[in-house]
Amino acid sequence: RLGFLYIMGTSKGNLPVINAVYSNAGAKQFITKLQPDLSAIIYSTNFGKNDPLPSLSPGAFLVDKCENVYVSGWGGSLNTSQGYESSGTNNLPEINMLPGLPAADGSDFYFFVLKKNAGAQLFGSHFGQNGGVGEHVDGGTSRFDDNGIIYQAMCANCYSAPIQFPTYPTGPTFPWSSSNGTGPNGCNLAAVKINLDFSAVNASVQSSIAGVIGDTLGCFPILVSFRDSLARGVKYFWNFNSVNFPNNIDAVTTTPNTTNVFSTGGIFRVRLIAEDSSTCNIRDTSYINIYITNRVVIPAISFRKLGACADNRFEFTNNTTASDATAFTNTSFVWNYGDGSPKDTVNKTPVRLHTFAGPGTYFVTMTTIDRRFCNTPTIDTIKIIIDPNVIARPLQTLINCGTFSGIFQNQSVFGTAWKWEFYNATTNILLGTSNLFEPNFIFPGQGIYKYRLIAINPNACNVRDTSAFLFVTVANKPFANFTFTPNPPVANTAFQFINLSTNATSYLWSFGDGATSTLFAPRYEYLRNQPYDIKLIAYNKFNNIECTDTFALRTTPIINALLDVPNAFTPAKFGQNGIVYVRGFGIEKMVWRIYNRWGELVFTSTNKLEGWNGYYKGKLQPTDVYTYTLEATFIDGNVVKKTGDITLLR
Repeated sequence: RLGFLYIMGTSKGNLPVINAVYSNAGAKQFITKLQPDLSAIIYSTNFGKNDPLPSLSPGAFLVDKCENVYVSGWGGSLNTSQGYESSGTNNLPEINMLPGLPAADGSDFYFFVLKKNAGAQLFGSHFGQNGGVGEHVDGGTSRFDDNGIIYQAMCANCYSAPIQFPTYPTGPTFPWSSSNGTGPNGCNLAAVKINLDFSAVNASVQSSIAGVIGDTLGCFPILVSFRDSLARGVKYFWNFNSVNFPNNIDAVTTTPNTTNVFSTGGIFRVRLIAEDSSTCNIRDTSYINIYITNRVVIPAISFRKLGACADNRFEFTNNTTASDATAFTNTSFVWNYGDGSPKDTVNKTPVRLHTFAGPGTYFVTMTTIDRRFCNTPTIDTIKIIIDPNVIARPLQTLINCGTFSGIFQNQSVFGTAWKWEFYNATTNILLGTSNLFEPNFIFPGQGIYKYRLIAINPNACNVRDTSAFLFVTVANKPFANFTFTPNPPVANTAFQFINLSTNATSYLWSFGDGATSTLFAPRYEYLRNQPYDIKLIAYNKFNNIECTDTFALRTTPIINALLDVPNAFTPAKFGQNGIVYVRGFGIEKMVWRIYNRWGELVFTSTNKLEGWNGYYKGKLQPTDVYTYTLEATFIDGNVVKKTGDITLLR
């Protein structure tokens, strides 16, 4: 940009070194700088290694803002195999070499940077894989920019897919590929970008509004954040309206970021000057336009179906409102019909017509993109469902215990609006309705109810569909409760349970020792002295639907070991003397045998709850005296043996 002419090339001759601090004796690559009018050589130097042959086939070179010279080239076996003399890229001087590279193999690319006026070598590095066909250019190219960034394309990984090419950065999503996708059949192209950062200071201002990076549009008053995305300066000078105040400095920072509140409307050209006095250009300037206004737009669209049922034509209306409706242009709105058709970029045309290809669900959007409105882009969306028939399909609900309160589930197809109806199934009285997709409805109490769903879609052929009635049975929840006597417990006394439950029709008692009962108010005698948890489950059966409730109490009986047998009974007659039992408490095991006068065993029992009714072989025995033997084991381990007489009276 200063008009000097630079030449870079190779030679097998002896290259002169002129006015150059840096050179490589015997190297066959040269760089020469001439006066703009070609009147004299300012400097000429060589670089590479001492060898009779050139090392590189030059690819590209560039001079940056600070007059540093960048060179890329390649060499090695591919040159010599085609008859071109090359000493290869081994032993070329490497300074600040790129990290993580495989070892050089003599057939690599090579990047070189020479400081202004041949003051020193700033950079040198080979680049490429180790092994296989060397990296080269026979169709790729190089593009360097004057900020000191290298962009290089090269033929790479040729015929050697198993060999990995160096790629950056590393990670699960990088790179696109580290090997040649064509396998052993050919070459592939590698793209390389290297930021060497030897050039001048640079500035690139970036804005963000409400955390959205790059946003430049807002409604005043508004806070806008700014930053230098390159962050190469030491000091930063900010001007928030460089159009009106071109020489004004509103803020100076030593960090690459700041903020500003814009309190009025307008287009503000924000200027950033990044400064670093140690660089060749000292400063660089960057601009960004910020658009601030109080114009607000509210997009809104509506639609209606055209034609007969199978007709897929729709009419859409733009109902957008704005603080300044005259501001709309031919590119203020973008319509997207959600069916893959081209988008329409238009003015605020009131009505638009569109034909959909067939049945389906489409999300139609209209976006305002006019940057004269501070809230753009903003969008309105409507859902279009096109189907020959809408189907109402509620999910069956069968039962609830107590007052029903639940979500009624909707499995309808192609519906866009809903109407639920809830009835008393006995009187057919409508109890309530809902337009929610899945409502929560409370029935008033015990009984049988019914409900149905009406699904609506104005774009469907049948427009609406009504489901059959489904039924809900609500049963009053039972309440389990009981008490018992005696309380507190009395020694060797059975408990009488008093059932206080309500809304129940059947019961299940659990006495805590494994025994159960289904009686309304059972009487129960415990065997041991220990705590027992008594549980009552109360059931409410309503049309074969069961509801339950549970109540529990704890008691500790008092049991004293005791045993006796009555000496007479009167079978076949009513009363407590109609059957003879073993009487006692704390009996864990027993064997009771009764004999007649001829020594026949007429009865035996191992359970004190099982007594003799005076029958033997189906016949009531005569009045007589019968003998018995009784052996019992108490819960305390004591064993009792007893004999005696029982008189049978008729």
